[in-house]
Amino acid sequence: MFWTLAFPLILTTLFASVLRGAYDPDEFKTISLAVVDSVYYQKDETLKNTLSSVQMNDKPMFDLQIVSENEAKQLLDDKKVDGVISDGESIKIEVNKNNINTTIIKSFFTEYEQKAEVVKDLMMQGKSVDEIMDLFHQTQNYLTQNDIEDHDLSSVFFYTVLAMVCLFGGQWSMYAIYDIQANQSSRAARLAMTPIHKIQYLFTDFLLCMVFEMVFILIVYSYMAGVLDIAFGEHVFAILAILLAGCLSGNALGTLIGCATTQTLGFKDGLLTSITMLGSFLSGMMMVQIKYLVQLYIPFVNYINPVAMITDGLYSIYYYGIDERFYTNIISLIVLIIVCYSISFFLIRKKSYQSLEAR
Repeated sequence: MFWTLAFPLILTTLFASVLRGAYDPDEFKTISLAVVDSVYYQKDETLKNTLSSVQMNDKPMFDLQIVSENEAKQLLDDKKVDGVISDGESIKIEVNKNNINTTIIKSFFTEYEQKAEVVKDLMMQGKSVDEIMDLFHQTQNYLTQNDIEDHDLSSVFFYTVLAMVCLFGGQWSMYAIYDIQANQSSRAARLAMTPIHKIQYLFTDFLLCMVFEMVFILIVYSYMAGVLDIAFGEHVFAILAILLAGCLSGNALGTLIGCATTQTLGFKDGLLTSITMLGSFLSGMMMVQIKYLVQLYIPFVNYINPVAMITDGLYSIYYYGIDERFYTNIISLIVLIIVCYSISFFLIRKKSYQSLEAR
């Protein structure tokens, strides 16, 4: 019980000390970039104007050094620039390490070349200047929306910790199920001989589990919001609703695992932990980009992953308020809870024991 509370508090403290501001766009610093002074570059007025005028958060995106090819390589080797570009039939990019600046460089020039190709195609089709400008206006709107989404992405790490705590609460319901299975527990064997139905015992245990779990979750949430100053938004009741649904989903998952297998308690505990950690990974706990890759390539996983539903529910409350995205997540959690409890109830009712040895 101690580690159920201590572990998330320690983990969030470490996250706060390491990740604070790491994904905050307000912390952007101009990127040093060496440009090879070639014939292609001197003729490419579009690229020259773009590099000199592009900004991020009212700061120049690039600190340019126009140098020869040998000088550019030397600057890169000496780590005095983040990257080197050379203009030709296509733009070549060289970097000496992977970090956020080199990622921005690669993304920027990928986007630039895509736009350049689109413009060439439109001009060959005889499109007017106004139609081409409409395309760039749409792109600008898209980027503006993405700027909102990317604001302080470090919050995702903390939301996944809360979701993880919700699912780890399933250990208690799993233990409660273990204690009513007469073929696994001596306590359950004694309970099986009493006139009180095991569902009544189970209901009492579940109620206590839910109370303790919600108390632990609220302590972690209060610590994040009050001490670590993690932003959750102003919709407190919506936050409590998603946390309560998360708590119930953990309880339901633990119940299902407890009923579905007759393996040892240690095996069940390991299975629940594995499911929880896999769900946390897919929700962005270890790398925030994973959350978006899953949404892009295998979106259905987010509808069966309770950690993703809780994380995205908290995320949507903070960034968008109470909207369709919030309701989608909480309804998905409720469906998952009903499915898990229904299967568990069916499995509990069908179990019977032909004999009970004295224990």
